[in-house]
Order: sequence, then C-alpha cells, then structure tokens
Amino acid sequence: MSIVAAFVLPFGEPREAFFPDSLLAILCARMRRAGHRAEVIRVYYDGRDPDRDQRVADALARRLGELTADLVVVDRLFDPAPIARHVQGAPGRACVFVSRGDSFDPIDGVDYAIGVRPALARGGATRRVPTVHELVAAFDGFVECFARGEAPDRGPGVSRVVGGRISHGSPLPAGVSLLPFEATVGHHVISLDPPPTVRCKTIFGNAGCPYAEGYEANPFFTGAQIPDTDAITRRGCAFCCMGGDYQKRSDADVVRETVEQALFYAEHTPDTQELLLSDQYALRYIEQAVRTAAARGARPRPWLFAA
Repeated sequence: MSIVAAFVLPFGEPREAFFPDSLLAILCARMRRAGHRAEVIRVYYDGRDPDRDQRVADALARRLGELTADLVVVDRLFDPAPIARHVQGAPGRACVFVSRGDSFDPIDGVDYAIGVRPALARGGATRRVPTVHELVAAFDGFVECFARGEAPDRGPGVSRVVGGRISHGSPLPAGVSLLPFEATVGHHVISLDPPPTVRCKTIFGNAGCPYAEGYEANPFFTGAQIPDTDAITRRGCAFCCMGGDYQKRSDADVVRETVEQALFYAEHTPDTQELLLSDQYALRYIEQAVRTAAARGARPRPWLFAA
C-alpha cells in the first residue's frame, strides 16, 4: 500500500543549523523511489517571540493535515506539539525519530526510533554510532512494514517508544549502498520571514571516530564510577558520542560514494557553496575525492572536514 510521509526539519531560528544534514532528504528520495508520496518540510521558528513561534507551529500542523501524512519522520525535535496533534488525529499514523547516534530520550508524540539501540564497537565494552548505510537499510525495512500494516518495530534497528520508555528491537541491519545517489532537493518551507538560503550540504564518508582512548586514561575522571552498560560511550571525547570505533571502509569505496554525492549536489542545488564531509578521519583520501570530483566536472567549492 502506498503511504504519505512528511520529513520535518525544524530550526529554532531563521538560519541554517551549524551542522547541515542531508539524511532526511536521502530517506525521502528512497521513499519516493519505492512508490510512496513524501515531502521534506523545513520549518523556521522565530526563536524569540512565542506568538510567532505558535503561528509557525500552527502552519506546520496545517501542512501535515493538507498532506494527510501517515508518517512523520524527524531527526531532531524541540516542539513536538504540532506533530503529536497530527499523529493523534487519525488511527494508523505514526512518528519515527531517526538518530545518527546522539543520545535519545522518549519524546511525547514519537512512536518509533531508528538508530538509538546501543551497538557495541568491534572491541566491545563501548557503544558505537550507526552508519548512514545501516540507518538507510533500517528505514527501508521500517517503511515496508508500516506500508503493509505490520508492526514496524519487528524490523531490525527499530525501537518502540511507549509511555516514556524505549523498547529496543533487534540490532541494526547490514548497511546498503547509497549509490546511485539521490536526495530530495525541492523542500516545502514554513517561515514567517524570508528563509535563509541553504548554502551547505552534508555528504557522508565513514562513521565513528578513530580517537579511542578510554575515560580511565583521563585524570579528570579519576574515581569516576561508570555503569557497566553498553548504552554508554566509554572512549573518545567526553562531549561526543562517536568515540571508540572508526568504521573504516576501503578508500576506493568512500571516494566513489562521496564523489557521487558531490556531483549530485553540484547538478541539483546550484546555491550550494560548501560541502561538509561527515568523516572524522578523511585526511588520507580527501585530496583524491576533491580531484576526482573536479575531473568529473564539479565546479570548485570548499570541502569542510574534520582534522
């Protein structure tokens, strides 16, 4: 059965996020390719005036109603009220939260979550972040179950959120390729003022981080009692969830995939001025990727990467 989905990207003020993300646009394109109706909605709150913010929330609720969205997909959420109101307005609707590994607490109005079940690093004893490829595979399976009217949390990588508690299902599935690459670039925009121009796109390399020093090696944590649970990241920087497991693929595969993403945005989003490469250890292949993209006709633009 064909379903209708709304991928909601909320912004707390009328400017772009510090880390632009393309994940929901990728998932939206995959839903369309599978024969479903889907739309990305960028929602810019005022962030200062509660009355204006309520007008934005009401506009989002109206848009969801106009679409008669069966499924609402988010990767962040600070105002769940309009989504919860829409989902609760008819039987069979649901909201799913897709996480790239950040901590997740149950949110009123969110029924399912993907990517929040702790997965162990290869060395064990610490959690790792999911790869985009695993998230895409899990989401594909979620949509198949949801469209058939089956319980979506039976699929791998999907957790159920009920009454303030999370019930984890099976681990994330094996990842799928992002090629041929496609992302939804025409977004519906809700904003009381002229919205900002989207000038940066995230492209995905490898997940995780190579910095894997344990917390016990840091004098700051002397005497700290860390619970023995796989829900905690025990390595890497104390403020980050990505430490402990850099999930390296072959450089040839990563270059091929990042170049295809860069070429896609070069062709379909002419306003894009920068590419943010999501990879904590891209130094060894970044030159090859940039040169390959240029040789294939991508116009010059900055590539941002961690170093």
